[in-house]
Amino acid sequence: MMKDLDQIVNKNITFILAIVFFTNSIYAQNAITGIYSRSNIILDTYEYYDLKNDGLFEYHKGASLGNDLYGSGTYIVSNDSVILSFSTSEPRSIGSHLTKVWHSKSDITNIKMSVEDFAGKPIKYATIIVKDFESGEFILGKESDAYGNIDIDLQRKTFYIECTALGYKSYEFLLKNYNNHSIDITLNIQGIGTPIWEIEPKVFTLKEDGNVLVEREKKGSVIFLKRKN
Repeated sequence: MMKDLDQIVNKNITFILAIVFFTNSIYAQNAITGIYSRSNIILDTYEYYDLKNDGLFEYHKGASLGNDLYGSGTYIVSNDSVILSFSTSEPRSIGSHLTKVWHSKSDITNIKMSVEDFAGKPIKYATIIVKDFESGEFILGKESDAYGNIDIDLQRKTFYIECTALGYKSYEFLLKNYNNHSIDITLNIQGIGTPIWEIEPKVFTLKEDGNVLVEREKKGSVIFLKRKN
């Protein structure tokens, strides 16, 4: 009888401790909820963590054109430490091209290109830059028309093709030019950034009642200050 009573008491204690730990964890997360921006950062750039009250966070780093890097995941608070795991960021496309070819007997080949975004909308006045594969020398540059179309003639050689457009991320590919080509190029918008995913968890130290996050790095400490609402 006493043994059964001890087991019941131990289970109740374990249950109570679990509730206390869970409550404290939720309280700790709520206490540090907010946006923490990096201090001493270069003008017109930004880097910050947005810690939400559901244990999720977002990370953004970039400049005036938008994100260079971004990430998202989960975080936990343990004593005076915050541990962030980049586990929910989705990979993104940096651009693409689809090539069709047909035979040419001439020493000069014709390259027809069309440029659009991932929604299928033509990108007018996109710029195509052609560089020699071996020397990197600039060969020519040409803009697309109002419908995103470009038509150029090139020698039978191998070239680097770079496509740029205002508001879009540039895209490069190698063209082995021994036939006539029809190339559909798709660009992604600028400012989305490259996602961070499944890197080692980052550990921050909480200071000044949760208003400061300190990250330890090889070159020293990086400080993030909580924004005031």
